[in-house]
Amino acid sequence: MKDIITLIRPKQWIKNIFVIFPIFFGHNIYDLKTWGNIAILFLAFSLAASTVYVFNDLCDKEIDKLHPEKKNRPIACGSISNNQAQLIIVSLMVLSGSLLFALGLPKGLYAGYCIICYLIINIIYSLWGKHQPVLDAFFVASGFLLRVISGCLVASIVASHWLFLMVFFVSLLLAFGKRLEDLLIAEDKKGEQSTRPVVKFYSSQFLFATLTLISAILLVLYTLYCVDSESIELHGKYLYTTIPIVSLGIIYYLRRVIVDRKYCNPTDLIFKDHGLQAIIICWIIQFYIISYVIA
Repeated sequence: MKDIITLIRPKQWIKNIFVIFPIFFGHNIYDLKTWGNIAILFLAFSLAASTVYVFNDLCDKEIDKLHPEKKNRPIACGSISNNQAQLIIVSLMVLSGSLLFALGLPKGLYAGYCIICYLIINIIYSLWGKHQPVLDAFFVASGFLLRVISGCLVASIVASHWLFLMVFFVSLLLAFGKRLEDLLIAEDKKGEQSTRPVVKFYSSQFLFATLTLISAILLVLYTLYCVDSESIELHGKYLYTTIPIVSLGIIYYLRRVIVDRKYCNPTDLIFKDHGLQAIIICWIIQFYIISYVIA
């Protein structure tokens, strides 16, 4: 059981929090029925994501053996066989699909379409996309975008176009941050074969510049979102006061990555860096007060 839990990587389920974004930004957090539907969607997407993780581990079995950490994954180290992994994939897909029936029609159907698209995109990514420089990051970003779209459909919310753009670039930040982590690991191995072959098409200078560019675009998008007339109508006229703390979070992340070369993977940064955790919590509190209390 421990090997199965390790294989499906529940720690990574935090990425599926993107399905919650529509109700938070859509000013709909007090609807308990919507929260129930979103919780079901979160779990269904998490199981689908675990399906992708297992499939990807099957595809990368041999190359994972070269990675200092991934070599201990159940499939790479042999504690779970290929046949057992395939059975787990089928089980996860069935469980994910079964949960969607609880959403009823048409929401369950819409969510199902999004999850099927997510699985197809990730199968293509695992077999081909992850070997294509730059395009590999866009494959990853599309998966996060589908999470937000499914959240909008299940919550019956028409999200702002600014939200979709911000999610897309946040997703690119996550993806290129992960590429930087893999590149630094490859450089530490001093010429040995990389555990992610696509990193040979990258350089640390390029990735630092890319992360900086994406961060700048994100800050501009968030600023435009805060001063947009629809956003002001929904969240109140003081939303712009959250821009400084968002700026702090972005600059803090860039310093940790570029100067300290720590937590290049943003997921690890969120879990381990108390400074960024404090910034995120402060932003959530400030956004809630401005949008839900004052407005």
